[in-house]
Amino acid sequence: MTDTEMTRAPIPNEETREAIRQARAGEGLSTYASVEELIAELDDA
Repeated sequence: MTDTEMTRAPIPNEETREAIRQARAGEGLSTYASVEELIAELDDA
């Protein structure tokens, strides 16, 4: 194994795996009744 291969982080990394787990579980996701509602919230941000 080369030095480059030994220093590579696993893909996806732990942070990404946790984000995928949360998304699949529906944690922290926003839902909108319409595109207009989504745009209105984005405009307020």
